[in-house]
Amino acid sequence: MAATITINNFSLTVPVKDGPGNPRDFVGLYRTGAANNAWLTWKYLANNNAAPVPKQGVKTGTVSLVSPGPSGSYEVRFISINPSGDEGRRYVVVDYIR
Repeated sequence: MAATITINNFSLTVPVKDGPGNPRDFVGLYRTGAANNAWLTWKYLANNNAAPVPKQGVKTGTVSLVSPGPSGSYEVRFISINPSGDEGRRYVVVDYIR
């Protein structure tokens, strides 16, 4: 995942480059240290939406997320779910969201 995340009020723009290209790859916003299934908001990389599941994946894209909560420490995670169901992840910490 690219290191630069743009934060505008409660909106985050997250660019992803050179992912594996699985249809179910997604970007999620989490409280720091939360489990991978405890996202606050998320979207698929392939269509920048939470539904439907894309038919094809993409390796590069941009996801726009809206912070659902107060200021605090969050993690933006790229989660790759390959056809066998295994997850891979990368972390970027967003220290302040207002």
